[in-house]
Amino acid sequence: MSDATLLCGDCAEVMASLDACSVDMVLTSPPYGTMRQYNGFSIDIDAVIDGIWHVLRDGGVCVWVVADQMVKGSESATSFRTALKFINRGFLLHDTMIYHKANGVPNAPNDSVRYHQSFEYMFCFAKGRPTKFNPIMVQCRHAGEVVHSRAFRNHEKDELEYKGRSKIKPTKVASNVFTYATGNGNTTAYHPAFQHPAVFPEALARDQIISWTDAGDTVLDPFCGSGTTIFCASVLGRKAIGIDISQEYVDLTAQRLREQPMPSWAAEMNKTSMEVDE
Repeated sequence: MSDATLLCGDCAEVMASLDACSVDMVLTSPPYGTMRQYNGFSIDIDAVIDGIWHVLRDGGVCVWVVADQMVKGSESATSFRTALKFINRGFLLHDTMIYHKANGVPNAPNDSVRYHQSFEYMFCFAKGRPTKFNPIMVQCRHAGEVVHSRAFRNHEKDELEYKGRSKIKPTKVASNVFTYATGNGNTTAYHPAFQHPAVFPEALARDQIISWTDAGDTVLDPFCGSGTTIFCASVLGRKAIGIDISQEYVDLTAQRLREQPMPSWAAEMNKTSMEVDE
C-alpha cells in the first residue's frame, strides 16, 4: 500500500496549511443535517470549500457525497445550497452523479407519504476542465450484433436498403448512476468501520478514485471518518491524506490501515492487471 498521512484538526485550517495545488482529488462525504455538529464540533462549509480550492491542483476534482435531511416535512436542500457555494467559489459542476443504494432502508413509519429514499448525490466539482478521466466500462447488452447507421427506401425495388453496417462494441462508458449494495459485508468487510455512523461503500470509493486519478496521485478526504477513502486510495496505489476533527475517527482510520486485509475486489483487479501485462 502507498503511504497515508492522517491529521487531526479542523479540516479547513489543516488544508490551509498544506501546499497549494498539491492534491489531485478530494473524495469525501461531509456531515449533514443534524450531524453538522460533528461529535460536538461545528463545521464552516465556506471555509472547507476555500480549503479544497487551495489544495486541489488545476484540473483536479472534488467528489462530494451528500444527501438531504427531512426537516418539518421538507427536504433541507442543503446539498443544492452547498453546490451553489462551490460554483460561486469558482468550481465547475462537472457532473451530478447518483449513488443508488440497491437495498436502501425503507422510510420510517411516520414518513409514509414519500417514496423510499434510496440515493445520495455525488457532486463532481472540477477546478477547471478535468485533466484525467479513466471511465468505468460496462458490458453492452447487444455486443457483437450488427446495426445499420442509416436506412433509406429504394422506390424502384420498393424495399429498404441499409448503409453503414457496424458491430456493437463489447463495452461502453458507464452511466452516472452507480448502484451499490450497502450494509454489513457489502459496504465493507471490515466490521469496526461501522463505529462511524455514515460509512459509504468501498466500491464507491474505488470507482471514483479510479475514474479521476492515476497511480501515484494524491487523494485527500477532509472528513475521513471510518477511513474508506484513505484505505481504498492506499490499496489502489495512490498517496492518501486523511483529516478529521475527531481524534476518535483518526484513530479508527489508522486502525483500519493496520488491520484490514486486502479486499477481494482489489485482489481481483491485481489479477486482471497481471493478465493484461502478460
